[in-house]
Amino acid sequence: MKLQAITMIAVLTAFAGTSTTTVEANDFIKVIRTINAIDHAVNGPKFNGPKFGPKPIHHPIHKPIILPHPGHGHIHPKPPVCKPPIVKPPVHICHKYHSHICHCHKPPINKPPMKKFTMKLMNNAETKIFFSLNGLDYQMMQADDVELVKSVSPKDHLIKYHNGVEVVEFQLDPTAAYSFEWEGETLMLLQLQG
Repeated sequence: MKLQAITMIAVLTAFAGTSTTTVEANDFIKVIRTINAIDHAVNGPKFNGPKFGPKPIHHPIHKPIILPHPGHGHIHPKPPVCKPPIVKPPVHICHKYHSHICHCHKPPINKPPMKKFTMKLMNNAETKIFFSLNGLDYQMMQADDVELVKSVSPKDHLIKYHNGVEVVEFQLDPTAAYSFEWEGETLMLLQLQG
């Protein structure tokens, strides 16, 4: 652009100082066309508007910055720099679990107490009794002793003991009461209530 203006001023000054003939006028037009061709090759085509005077102003969203390319002398537009959009953080983040939904300040749910089942075993056999309950190791029960077996499941208990003749197994109600008693030489487990 500066080259065109300087050349134009030099040509106008040279022609203004001398009398112009038709040949010189044609030379002047050729010089102007040559300047316009050079300007077109360097800066690209012009917008619609007057050839001389101010160019129309266009406002792009991102105006490119023109920097000279090193080593070649050509001018290349620099790509526009766009900032990423600002993302707002979520309104509430749970500090304990780092999630968007926080359950820390909600009251706990009140639940009724768990129902417990109690089975009573009594030793009325006047001797030590050895038995296994629910597959556990054998345990000893002293004479006239009472043992309470508590559970949270309504599932029957499995008891295993030796009745003097053989090992026997019984399913016991978890809410009943049972008594060990001898009938002759056989140890019996009798249900008292349930």
